Amino acid sequence: MEDRDPGRKPDSVKDALMDAADSYTELAEDLQTDLKSPNTMEEVLKLAERTSLEVLALLPLSPVYCPFCSIYTDCGGCENCKYAADYGICSETGSLYHQVLEAHYGLVGAIESFPGQSKKIVPSKGTEVAKDVLSIGASNLAKMAKNFRSEIQKASSPEDIMTVKKDFMIELVSDLPLEKVCSHCDLEHLNIIRAKEEALLGLDRHWAAA
Repeated sequence: MEDRDPGRKPDSVKDALMDAADSYTELAEDLQTDLKSPNTMEEVLKLAERTSLEVLALLPLSPVYCPFCSIYTDCGGCENCKYAADYGICSETGSLYHQVLEAHYGLVGAIESFPGQSKKIVPSKGTEVAKDVLSIGASNLAKMAKNFRSEIQKASSPEDIMTVKKDFMIELVSDLPLEKVCSHCDLEHLNIIRAKEEALLGLDRHWAAA
């Protein structure tokens, strides 16, 4: 996947989110292409791990994707922010947004630590099953990205944007490639399951208005 220009400033939060959707579409296409190469379970697991980390790296969690940040940066800052009034100022330790980030990085850590664990366990199902799971995952990712782009285009308020964004992120984290492969191939991955549950809880709570 080609890197996007880091200096490019989106015209709006909706533009930034549609760019994110396009990035996930490209990631899905890359995964389908990369699936032509692996011949061993170890190679498939590495691909699943790498793709899962890319899914998490692309999550639209930063302020550039927040409609409230866009509104209140020039309107009195966080003290006047409608989101902060209900959920706490995002930059403060313990805020719901801060909890989302902590859970997010906990999930990243669980996935990064998986390769060492995976060498100690033997899958009960073969490489082709794992590749089929990843292929289905790539198709699902492409569909999610397409639907997300459409829903963002239709969103008409900051609340709508937050709801659509939250639902999309929950879909993505719920369908992580590595976790899916482990589940279908009976690979032990309890740490990833626990970390994923924490990440999903954080995402759900940070915009409970949905």
